[in-house]
Amino acid sequence: MATTLAARFSKPRPKHGPETAFCLVQGYDALPPEESQHVAQRLCVLYAWFVQEFGDLHSFLQRPAGERMGYLRKLEDAAARSAVLAGTASQEAFYALSMLSCYFEVRQNEMLSPSADALAKRVVSAIVSHKDGYAASLLGRTR
Repeated sequence: MATTLAARFSKPRPKHGPETAFCLVQGYDALPPEESQHVAQRLCVLYAWFVQEFGDLHSFLQRPAGERMGYLRKLEDAAARSAVLAGTASQEAFYALSMLSCYFEVRQNEMLSPSADALAKRVVSAIVSHKDGYAASLLGRTR
């Protein structure tokens, strides 16, 4: 499955639909607990940087389409570059970037599917569970 998921992201401009969300949820859920914690930490840091730049998801969605697409492309490009890490011991970056990218696109396009909902729950849960820990300490050092 990691190969399929990595292949999906290694192509330019992946399409983030229910199939991608499903693959991400399945891959994330299959990670050993320690690795899923590392993904959650990275997700939290990425989201904290997003909040520093845009304020919150609602503010981001109010920005001009070109600005939103530019940000999503940066995340997608980073996910594509990290796709080679899927299935390796360093896959946390790939999952965090891919999940956040897909989550923002799902929210922006108001996709309603069980897979999109499951992905959103995983992303929000990961961010909330680490918001006062690792990411907060890292952001404190980068301000």
